[in-house]
Amino acid sequence: MLRHQKNSLLGGLGWFIASAFYGYQAAIKAMVVTLSDQMMADYSIGLSQFAMVTTAYAIGYAAMQIPVGIGLDHFSLKKMMTSAIGTFAVCCFCLSLTNHYLVILMLRFIMGISAAASVLGAFKVCAEWFDSNMFATLSGLTVTLGFLTGVLGNKPVLYLSSIYSIQEIFFGLGIFGILLAFAAFVFIKNFEPIKAKPLRTKQLLNDISEISCNKKSLVLIFYAMLVYTPMLILNETYGAIFFKTYFGYDANNTADILSAILITSAIAAPLLGWISDRSGKRRPIIVLAPIIVLVCLLMILFRVDLLAGDYSILITALLCIVFSAMTWGFLLSYSVFKETHSSHVVSTGLGMMNSINMLGGIIIVPIIGQLMEALPNLYPSLTSQDIYFYAFLSLPLIILSTLPLLRHIPETNCRSLYD
Repeated sequence: MLRHQKNSLLGGLGWFIASAFYGYQAAIKAMVVTLSDQMMADYSIGLSQFAMVTTAYAIGYAAMQIPVGIGLDHFSLKKMMTSAIGTFAVCCFCLSLTNHYLVILMLRFIMGISAAASVLGAFKVCAEWFDSNMFATLSGLTVTLGFLTGVLGNKPVLYLSSIYSIQEIFFGLGIFGILLAFAAFVFIKNFEPIKAKPLRTKQLLNDISEISCNKKSLVLIFYAMLVYTPMLILNETYGAIFFKTYFGYDANNTADILSAILITSAIAAPLLGWISDRSGKRRPIIVLAPIIVLVCLLMILFRVDLLAGDYSILITALLCIVFSAMTWGFLLSYSVFKETHSSHVVSTGLGMMNSINMLGGIIIVPIIGQLMEALPNLYPSLTSQDIYFYAFLSLPLIILSTLPLLRHIPETNCRSLYD
């Protein structure tokens, strides 16, 4: 029987194709937001209907993280990734052929379900085909690819939209997806043969129980969620309105700060992984990340930038860059999870981590919104800056709650217990 080699070119090609799928779906997700006005016009839908279209994708993506993780642990990686990419591409073709709202809603939901295999598939290839001391670097590069292709979903697509309709763009993206699915069929393989046997409910429950009843697993899962949630809130939800209202910045300054966070994230995710892999240590960055993030958030909220006078905006940008860079230290908890769990539950566990990560935003975002609406009624004398200050104090409190977890995160020295 042909034996594959760790760290081989075939594994590298499989990782790149799986990561390309993650970037592919990220670019389309960004494109939908960027061309929201044109989409509403071309598909004859209103603002609330468009919001449901984007929400349907997020629901499908979040809901399938654990089922997809289970599938990647027990079934053929080639078949799952080829099917996921192919389904995503077919949905792009269908979007180019319809303007019926309910059909569009269903297609976006299915695309979210398919996209759930993107980052988990890339992580699975990393875990199987590469040594443990390369996992953090490669998983960080996967995230970077998602950020960079997300940028392609912004300005470049605006140029394309001036030449082609939304339907024509989706048709072209569908062709690209079919080519990517063919590449996945050829190059993505399981490192070891999958034993053909039915997946029983008892086995699934045992796998989930192995994770959910394990203190070490839960610590890693909640550490990742708590460290990542402030970034999710500032970068993807309230960031723009926070800097405009609390800091009084104009649209250009706000856009520059948010771009700095995005660019820093693209660099920091693989860089921190590389530093950890080369040093052979996980804990130093895992411990430092929430501490430095906490200090940055407090300095931002307490407006230390005002001490810099004319350089106020520069100081705020620097604080946001450090905050963004150190937030990605949470990604090393994925490496620790991989290194402390047997291979048959790794993707299931990483799927649970992704689901819980999203849960942080789902819970905290409405709470902050409710606080900002309730505080003026409870305390009419508060200014708008006061309201944002008290509402966003929840972010350093979230980070503060990670500190007791640190003592329970082990040092793996970048070696898997099951290698």
